[in-house]
Amino acid sequence: MDHDWAQIYFYIAGKTYKRWSNKTEISEELQVESLRDDQMSDLNRLKEWLYRKRTQARLQREQVERREAAEEGGRGSQEKG
Repeated sequence: MDHDWAQIYFYIAGKTYKRWSNKTEISEELQVESLRDDQMSDLNRLKEWLYRKRTQARLQREQVERREAAEEGGRGSQEKG
């Protein structure tokens, strides 16, 4: 893993640990309090990419559900006829 991505990972892990853990301290060797501007830019790009992927997956899932509902609706009218 690239050093910058390791720093980003430890930064996120530290923030998450402090937020969700009863403990407020993380070991010093893993603690990253801040990121450089280029690392923060990488983190923001990662967050944007994750958001896009999550949105695409949701849209695809909804499209499949609509298609299945339409097919079931079509079958129901064929059975009546």
